[in-house]
Amino acid sequence: FRSLLNSGDPTAVALGCRVARLTMWKSIVVNLRPLLRHPHPFVRRDAAEAIGVLAGPSMAATLRPLLTDPDAEVKAAATAALARLGG
Repeated sequence: FRSLLNSGDPTAVALGCRVARLTMWKSIVVNLRPLLRHPHPFVRRDAAEAIGVLAGPSMAATLRPLLTDPDAEVKAAATAALARLGG
């Protein structure tokens, strides 16, 4: 599944984020962090959702910039993820 996150296809990258979240693949969190700056909003959204489920409170700071993302779904995902992380 790690190869999905490194794909040049944004749809595959987003799928990798969802697979990580659904399989509770906690060790992949460090690989999700750069995806919060991905050019495609659906990748940023899915990365934020995965981080919110898989990470601990120390990752809250990496999600905060998404609260001002131009995409409403990304903002909503970041807000929900921060709530889960207590940040």
